[in-house]
Amino acid sequence: MLVYQTENFKKRLSKDFPHLKENVENFISQLEQLPFQEAISRLDRHPPYLKHRIGKFRIIAKILTPSEINIKSPTLVLIV
Repeated sequence: MLVYQTENFKKRLSKDFPHLKENVENFISQLEQLPFQEAISRLDRHPPYLKHRIGKFRIIAKILTPSEINIKSPTLVLIV
């Protein structure tokens, strides 16, 4: 699964939660290796978003479909 991290996501992780950066990167790496349905099952659904907590850092994501952006597969966009 394709996982895109916004600049805001990267900045917030580096600035406010540097001690969790490795854990978050490992989680993202695991998601990238999974099929779409299995990857999103690892996150809590709060339509239209998906959420996952690592320590005090909350990953908020949104699924973008190929019709919304110019790519061939669904993409998980990490927002905050």
